[in-house]
Amino acid sequence: MNANTFLELRLAPIAAALLTVFGSAYAAEGDLRSRITPDSSIEVGAGYVDDDNGNFGKYNGLDKDGGNLLLDGDIKTRDELTGTWMRLRGRNLGLDNRELRWDFTRQGKFGYYFEYNEIPRFEPLTVTTPVVGIGGPVLTLGPTAGVVDMESKRKRFSLGFDKTLTSNWGFNVDFRNETKKGERIFGIGTGNTGEHYFTPEPLDSTIRMLEATARYTNAGFHLVGGYYGTQYRNDLKTLTENYGVAAALALNPIVLPPDSQSHQLYATGGYSFSPTTRGTFKVAYSEATQDDTYVEPTINGRTDLGAKVQTTLVQAGISARPMAKLSVTGKLRYEDRNDKTPVLRYFLGSGTTLGFTEPRSLTNTSGNLEGSYALPQGFRVIGALEYDKKERNTYQFRSVAHRDETEEMSYRAEVRRSMSETLMGGLSYTYSDRSGSAFYQSVTTAGAAIVDQITPLPLADRKRDKVRLSLTWIPVSPLSVQFYLDDITDRYDGHLIPSGRPGGARKNEQRVYSVDAAYQISTDWQVTAWYSFNDNKYNNITPLEAFNTTSTNEADSFGLGLRGKPNSRLEVGADYSYSDITDEWRQNPIGATAPIPAAVDLPIAVTRLTRLKLFGKYHLDKASGLRLDYIYDRYSSNDPTWTGWVRPTINGYREGTVISQPSPQKVNFVGVRYFYNFR
Repeated sequence: MNANTFLELRLAPIAAALLTVFGSAYAAEGDLRSRITPDSSIEVGAGYVDDDNGNFGKYNGLDKDGGNLLLDGDIKTRDELTGTWMRLRGRNLGLDNRELRWDFTRQGKFGYYFEYNEIPRFEPLTVTTPVVGIGGPVLTLGPTAGVVDMESKRKRFSLGFDKTLTSNWGFNVDFRNETKKGERIFGIGTGNTGEHYFTPEPLDSTIRMLEATARYTNAGFHLVGGYYGTQYRNDLKTLTENYGVAAALALNPIVLPPDSQSHQLYATGGYSFSPTTRGTFKVAYSEATQDDTYVEPTINGRTDLGAKVQTTLVQAGISARPMAKLSVTGKLRYEDRNDKTPVLRYFLGSGTTLGFTEPRSLTNTSGNLEGSYALPQGFRVIGALEYDKKERNTYQFRSVAHRDETEEMSYRAEVRRSMSETLMGGLSYTYSDRSGSAFYQSVTTAGAAIVDQITPLPLADRKRDKVRLSLTWIPVSPLSVQFYLDDITDRYDGHLIPSGRPGGARKNEQRVYSVDAAYQISTDWQVTAWYSFNDNKYNNITPLEAFNTTSTNEADSFGLGLRGKPNSRLEVGADYSYSDITDEWRQNPIGATAPIPAAVDLPIAVTRLTRLKLFGKYHLDKASGLRLDYIYDRYSSNDPTWTGWVRPTINGYREGTVISQPSPQKVNFVGVRYFYNFR
């Protein structure tokens, strides 16, 4: 906790008056008083939601109609004799996403804190099901189907201690304990047509994290060494369903995520070789294991997976200014992830797998070099190189396309310029080329070769072109406008399917345009506006050579804002935002040796989000006042995955569960609070 947070307080109005009337000496005294006597505040009130909803209250608990307590506080004290600060902060204490933190700090000596958070998630989809026992380890069927409210909640408790031993040495310790309870949507299938069952996963787990560091700092050198450990414990080991056909019942018990843990030792630091040159480094070693006992015997006789992944990281960097106009930065990074999980057979394989575990080791070597040079007339040119190499282990029992190595080289050129006192901008171009070793031929359990129809995207050859443009325009002092453009094109040209025709991923395009503007009407009034457009297209050829498919996601968003003070007692504000998101999936038949039926496109999915926020803050006196908030939220979507979905005779949940999404969802929220400020 940084005590300077408390000290950065604005000059109090009374101090400003003293400065005007009595001069700098009195002003200095007033300024000091405001800095050593911190402001505190309390807000209490009530809020009301007028309708049930799934989207507006997904993470805050305002998903049901009715009233809620609104309670916030920020209390600060300072002991003038010892220079000790105390701060107690509470936010949303009457809601399900409440936060509470207590800090105690003696500047330059020590500090500690306690923090408590609740993080809910209320399922926005409507689940209508006859399944009972949701949230527990055993599921059965009830006599009739009904709507079930599914939710999860994380409760996080954190504490920490920081101690300054000398002007050079110090250490700190941080601990976090987080529990998660509830349930989430989940299902199983037997592999047969129509054999799908709704089996919601119960949640009852704990994550613990501990970090301890020691630090040393002097004028030109700093060093931090530490330990970071995590532990995951799941109190529910299995899930059993009692309503499936024989093939589904044979899957019982369904194993839930097992316990795991990790430990890391690390050191990081930096050294200033000269006033213009500084080097940095980081080294780390970690080990992650998963040795939770199996719930049932295995065919190999092992009682746990015995998973172990050991990771070594070495990183070094340097930044220098060898000339007044030239700056150079560089970094090298090496990471070796060694998967030592035993290779054993766990089931009798079929199809393309033999039922063995597949350890995934990875060695990643990367580096970058960047130079920046200032030219006359306000120009600055930047050039950069970046290299990335990944080496993977080759496993004899492959079930998907695989290659040992991929290498990617990137080149970037950029120019920036202050064209005038009112116009500044930058333009950059980046070209990247990724390739690698030859792909291995996959084989069946009988040893027969499998023709790899597609290539996993992280392994595929790729060429990328990226253009970025940014402009800042300040034509007059009250007005500022910022423009931003990103244009990225990925081409995947290297993979051919059996006929020699290109297959798999072909092209990916991303476009982002945004404009932000702010205008200061007067010292008391300001307006803002923004617009953003996102366009993403992904083109793919199916393995059967039947269709060329294109997936498109477009999002148009804009917003307006207003802040103002009609008079000395009243503050008002308004924010409006609107987003229109369109998802489209097009299938185009391509040439083939036999006639192909006409492609049937999925319905276009359109999602619209509208939100209006209004607030007014009225000061009854110098210390207290009232605040009124109003929010209108509208969510609509015709996504065919959920909206208007009708359970088919096959391929639906066999026991009759239906998952849907109400649309549109309209919510009005009104909140009234009383606030009090004090010292």
